[in-house]
Amino acid sequence: MDNNIIVPKIELIVKPILEELSYELVEIKVENRGSETNITIFIYKEEGISFEDCVLVDKELSLPLENADISEGKPYTLIISSPGLDRPIVNNDDFRRNIGVKVDLVTKQNENLKNKIVGFIREYNDTEVSFETTAGKTLVLERANIKTLLPHLDF
Repeated sequence: MDNNIIVPKIELIVKPILEELSYELVEIKVENRGSETNITIFIYKEEGISFEDCVLVDKELSLPLENADISEGKPYTLIISSPGLDRPIVNNDDFRRNIGVKVDLVTKQNENLKNKIVGFIREYNDTEVSFETTAGKTLVLERANIKTLLPHLDF
């Protein structure tokens, strides 16, 4: 399966169904491992994703995907998942979902993880992101200078 063809095909099928169910499509990953193919659809809703949400979405997407013959008759496993706590923040939708959320930031100029910046995303546009550090300092960085940006995990 060619990912450049199958991912947009899957998106056309699943996005309207997810919107109808009040979920947001985050990402589609297709992994080919020998004769096995896994299609993982990452979904989001503000309240979080439960096991029951994954079961419901799997039930609602399975038949439409099967009817569209997205795998051209080859077997595949459909996996429904939340984006996870360790998913990097990279695109505008990720930034929108994480406004006000505590994050860990590493810039390309400062790649040593010991020197990560912990703060909150305040604003963003296509080229820049504004952060407020936990010390109360405001930083405006070009998105191109961000090496990694992840939700902060407190243990």
